[in-house]
Amino acid sequence: MNVAELDPLRDLSTPSAYRLALKARSEILHYVRRAPKFTADKYLKNISITDGADFGSVAGAGLAMPALDRYQGLLYRAKGLKASIREAVSSTEGPRVLILSALYGPLHPLSPIQDYNLMMSDAPARPWSTAFPQFLAAFAELNDIRRVALYVGTSTAYFKVARKAALPLLASGRLTKAVQYHVVDGSTRETPSRHGALLAAQLAGADVSPFFAQGMTLERSL
Repeated sequence: MNVAELDPLRDLSTPSAYRLALKARSEILHYVRRAPKFTADKYLKNISITDGADFGSVAGAGLAMPALDRYQGLLYRAKGLKASIREAVSSTEGPRVLILSALYGPLHPLSPIQDYNLMMSDAPARPWSTAFPQFLAAFAELNDIRRVALYVGTSTAYFKVARKAALPLLASGRLTKAVQYHVVDGSTRETPSRHGALLAAQLAGADVSPFFAQGMTLERSL
């Protein structure tokens, strides 16, 4: 069984939307490979990325693991978050959780991915500015998504890409609500940490009022 067959995102996407994501991934990987900057120094691990089904290739297979296990950043270190996400996505009645990756674009938490280093603000990731809005439109329609919540920093390229994707869906009525959680005066460490803790609490059905006490975190409509 290949990586694509193991990717839960495929079953939650239309065939055309999934192909679109694979095409964008392949374009980005090609850019990374031909630009020395993105295979040196902090990007050195990108040299080891191989062609495979995760990039739309029928040949080759990289060393992949579920995105939820691969990512170890501050957001993902929140107590109980990974377990809560696994529980949520195990049910057809649970919330749909998408991870937005600079290399892979939209990911299911259990989508198999290779190790890499790339930021949405890096030049190779530009295709997601147009590809992700198209993907999200199809994803929202297929899965009857009515509400979207963004757990990303306000000043990040991730927020800009996600906001660009959500706004047309609000305008069309596909979405009835889209919000972003803004951490007031949050640092590059505090913001993802708070986002992770908030998401963990929400998925667990816990009281989240302390997160919004004294205006530390704001729920902003897009």
